[in-house]
Amino acid sequence: MNKHRDWRFELLRIIAMFLIVATHFYAADNWSIHTDPNLSRTWASAAHDSLAMFGQIGVSFFILISAYFLAFNKKNPIPRLIRLWIQIFIYSAGIFVIYALLRRTPLIPTNLREEISPNMVLTSFFPITFNAYWFMSAFCVLILLAPFITILFDQLSKRQTLVLISIMFWMTFVWKLLNPTNQYFTDVIYLTTIFMIGSFIRRYISEFPKIKIWHLLITIILGFFVCISCTYFIKSEAFLSEYGYNANILTAGPGASPIIPVIIATVIFIWIVQREQKQAPKLLANFILCVSPATFGVYLIHENFLFKQILWHYIFLIPESSGSLKIIISIFIIILLYAALMTLSWIILNVLINPLTRKLIHR
Repeated sequence: MNKHRDWRFELLRIIAMFLIVATHFYAADNWSIHTDPNLSRTWASAAHDSLAMFGQIGVSFFILISAYFLAFNKKNPIPRLIRLWIQIFIYSAGIFVIYALLRRTPLIPTNLREEISPNMVLTSFFPITFNAYWFMSAFCVLILLAPFITILFDQLSKRQTLVLISIMFWMTFVWKLLNPTNQYFTDVIYLTTIFMIGSFIRRYISEFPKIKIWHLLITIILGFFVCISCTYFIKSEAFLSEYGYNANILTAGPGASPIIPVIIATVIFIWIVQREQKQAPKLLANFILCVSPATFGVYLIHENFLFKQILWHYIFLIPESSGSLKIIISIFIIILLYAALMTLSWIILNVLINPLTRKLIHR
């Protein structure tokens, strides 16, 4: 076990991926809140749509953690990129092969069977180039950029670094809110901006004002209130569509500017960094450190473009519950699904990916 790994950040990785799985669950559900036109412009619909924020909070956690530990790293990023590429390729190509073998079997519903096309093959065997996973493609580019960001930050003063981050934040998030049709928001710029914030936190955390728990709660509650209110207003006022505003502008997806999830994740992350590291029970700490490397695999399985529709098809064969029971049952299903995906990912990581990676890197 790597003694230098901090169990707090590894636990945050696990939580981050749970938030992402939960977001994809609620985005894919076939509940009446999605299918009934009479509910599309209600507060309940706005609140349901705002659950997409969880996923972007999780994405922000992943990048902030990476930035925190790579803030002073100037090493060649290629070995790190190769290790990540191997993992992505094994999942993407492996799922394609399994899909091709099972495509004509009853396991895959007839309406979800797709003809194997050249584009499907290319996307599966070149997942980074053909953007099979938006996050992974952008993250691979970020890995290549990270050492150069470090070199740049080493040369800049604190004030200059803060000005640069402010420009990036404005261009990435605020400008998008002022003019939703602008094209400056991209996946790579999105992750790069968060990476810069995380690197700045690592470099100057001792100079940050102390964040208290009530600051944290106010940020989270206010963030969700603003998101729900704005989503409801945008969905209710059709004239806003003339200016290019979509109902998801503050949550996630095409055309979004997830400024609120980034702010929430950043405040939580600073709060965690400022806390003194407490000694966790050894069994719990070892479990967290053992499981956390499998989190990427959870993403690569359940967000695979061939598998995710099949997965959600079977998940949502479960009848929709009503009232508060719906919340309880959905959380229970998400926990079970996450545990199953994490177990499968952990097995693949230790039985296949790690041994293969060690051999290839050694050569």
